[in-house]
Amino acid sequence: MSCRSCSITPLILLQTSSTGRRALPCTKVPRKAFRIAGDLFRKAATRDPADAFAWAGLADSSLLLSAYKAVPVRDSAIHVRDAARRAIELDPTTAEPHTSLGLVAENFDWDWPEAEHAFKRAIGLDPKNAPAHHRYGEFLVLTGHVETGLAEPGKAEHLEPLSSLIQSDYAKCLYLARRYDEAITKAQKALSAAPNSVPPHQWLAAAYLQKGMHAEFMQEATRASVPATPFSLALRAVASGDKDKALGLLEDAVTRHDTAVIAVRMDPALDPLRADPRFTMLLGRLHLR
Repeated sequence: MSCRSCSITPLILLQTSSTGRRALPCTKVPRKAFRIAGDLFRKAATRDPADAFAWAGLADSSLLLSAYKAVPVRDSAIHVRDAARRAIELDPTTAEPHTSLGLVAENFDWDWPEAEHAFKRAIGLDPKNAPAHHRYGEFLVLTGHVETGLAEPGKAEHLEPLSSLIQSDYAKCLYLARRYDEAITKAQKALSAAPNSVPPHQWLAAAYLQKGMHAEFMQEATRASVPATPFSLALRAVASGDKDKALGLLEDAVTRHDTAVIAVRMDPALDPLRADPRFTMLLGRLHLR
């Protein structure tokens, strides 16, 4: 018999770090929290291997560590997939591991039909599951289904109105949909919930750049502290007008499975590259054509 209470402590760590219920001054804080949560979920699963909740939490914490570049992407995909499948074997009615599998299919496998199936399955099992709506909305926007996609993070925000993570990713979706003023408003709302959170600054900077508000862009870009990944370096190369360098870095991002690269189809910052056949080939590698 599983013991859901065994996993409550790591769940609180994950919620506290990902919803903005306390200030997070830099990525080191959530990384530490997610590592602790992962260790606790792992111990709970070891203590009671029939605890589906512990396996689902282990999948979530592994995903979050990957998002914060704290573990190698390929290693994370294996761990997430194994833990999520184990959770589903133990309790097929649990929504969370289906969302985790959807994120693996989206971020690591680029298997968009499988990702959609997993997200829809999670929502079908628990229509009030905010993360499922949140992630499904991102998926829809990333694949070009903008209007349908933007409704989903709205549902997630209604279910978890204090989540700065949901608000920040909602801002991301609005930015990708080229609704820059709305993206700015949503990112500012995310910062009001978690003043020291970093991701909202990233989407503020991106929206300001597209609006030609260069002073505001520079201010937010400094606050965003985006790590130097192949994808972020590609964005800088595009901004500086070096298309060949940008395309080379994007190829590197795909090869390295930089999870941010899945935004290439929709990111307006990459518009100067879209007429280049190499960009079309890149979309093909990601199965996004």
